[in-house]
Amino acid sequence: MIAIGIGIVVYAVLASFVLWLRRRGTDDGSVSLAAVIATWLTYLVHADTVVAAAFVDPWRIPVDEHAALVAGVAVGCAGVVLFVISSRALLVGAELAELRPWRLVTSGPYERCRHPQDQAWMMLLLAVAVIGRSAVAVAVVVIFFWFLTRLWEREEQQLSEWFGDDWDTYRATTPGFAVWRRETPARAVSHTHPG
Repeated sequence: MIAIGIGIVVYAVLASFVLWLRRRGTDDGSVSLAAVIATWLTYLVHADTVVAAAFVDPWRIPVDEHAALVAGVAVGCAGVVLFVISSRALLVGAELAELRPWRLVTSGPYERCRHPQDQAWMMLLLAVAVIGRSAVAVAVVVIFFWFLTRLWEREEQQLSEWFGDDWDTYRATTPGFAVWRRETPARAVSHTHPG
């Protein structure tokens, strides 16, 4: 249990550092390499903490073990599929160069929500928490969601600076997270970043 507490503290320190780096930005408006590395390190420490909490935590949620396994595997598989599809859409559509996108991606999973990769990552970690039937692991996933909402504030500010009205229209018509059905999907925006 002490290791889980240490993991949460390390995660909180890294998350604070990432948020500070992202607020600081760079002269050209791109994301610094240090911020990218620190962000992924934060994701990995978070994943490690969820896994540790899921299988060491003494506070189990009283749910049938087999039902938790089936539910966790289903959520995890959906998370893997969403992560792969959204990563592919981003890598193919964004024209990434110098740690910044040069084209706004609004197709594929990005047509339904603005942050499908993060949604997929959370689904994967929630799956681990459900399989482990761990209240602490679920709480760590909720803490991660809080971190993501703070990270999105900076990311969306950068996207607004890079893509202007295209981003503003996309943001106004597309929810940030966890929407599976929509009556009218946002139209794809294919304008490239000026510059």
